[in-house]
Amino acid sequence: MASLTFDHIKKTYGSQSLTVKDFHLDVKDQELLVLVGPSGCGKSTTLRMIAGLESISEGQLYIGGDLVNHLPPKDRDIAMVFQNYALYPHMTVFDNMAFGLKLRKMPKKEITERVRAAADILEIGHLLKRKPKALSGGQRQRVALGRSIVREPKVFLMDEPLSNLDAKLRVTMRAEISKLHQRLKATIIYVTHDQTEAMTMGDRIVVMNEGDIQQAASPRDIYHYPANMFVAGFIGSPAMNFMKGVIEEKQGELFFANPSVRLLIPKEKAVMLKQKGYNGQQMMLGLRPEHMALANSNKTFGSVCRAVAEVCENLGAEMHVHAAAGEERLTVRLDGGTQVRTGDVIQLAVNMDRAIFFDAETEEAVY
Repeated sequence: MASLTFDHIKKTYGSQSLTVKDFHLDVKDQELLVLVGPSGCGKSTTLRMIAGLESISEGQLYIGGDLVNHLPPKDRDIAMVFQNYALYPHMTVFDNMAFGLKLRKMPKKEITERVRAAADILEIGHLLKRKPKALSGGQRQRVALGRSIVREPKVFLMDEPLSNLDAKLRVTMRAEISKLHQRLKATIIYVTHDQTEAMTMGDRIVVMNEGDIQQAASPRDIYHYPANMFVAGFIGSPAMNFMKGVIEEKQGELFFANPSVRLLIPKEKAVMLKQKGYNGQQMMLGLRPEHMALANSNKTFGSVCRAVAEVCENLGAEMHVHAAAGEERLTVRLDGGTQVRTGDVIQLAVNMDRAIFFDAETEEAVY
């Protein structure tokens, strides 16, 4: 396997604006790195530049320490798994998996050994004589993965490989790819727009937007310590709640206040905000839905605000309540057994220890 180094990679099409603006990152050997972001953010273009399917406009790309900018795809020792499987319909599973090895004129015995070993890993040994039309979506995806595994490449590239599968099968295949990564000790670059896939699979996540890296960090740090409002709002379901207000001081205590809410800021955060000069300034407050609760059921959250339940979504194990606190719209994650109905007036206890403050102008998080 191999590491990758992106040395200020840029991609532009003709005289148009940059699609990938300044991608600068080191990927460790055997790391599963997930590129995530909305459509058009540049994640698939980045993957295609690694594969050699797109030229690099500026910067250098190194695979295993070797500069590969001008190498054709066949000489980069990578394997790519596509969204649409890209299987040959007239070939059996065995022949689909063996096709790339046959092109390399590898001995038949070694081809057979590699295909059968990959099939055993993916638990599709009993399907080797079938053709793609006789397979389910999950089985076809396993064949596409197997075709990559037999190559034994330095780097695996996966471009939204689960997006064509139904919800239940996606969960299963997420786990399969994670187990596969552990067994192969492979370097994998995985592209998705699904933040759940990113959070559950990646050793590290790169959040992209409009061609820029917004943050590159572990799933835990991305979720609990987002770099800015874009990352905070993109990662997490339901999404983070945002409110705009002013930091006010009264009798030695700091509050986040606007016409709809007034929330006491814990001492540690208050000291930090004062030191950074935000006292009396406008700020954005970010609250995760799970960092609010009904006041009568939670005595540990310090601040309370009044709200009206507008929509209640019961998901079984949990309930999402979309509430109005004056002009603010908040989503609250509650226990599934909570008795709240549409139209109820509720008192929300807010865990301000877990609140995140953002600069109102730059939208950068303030820690």
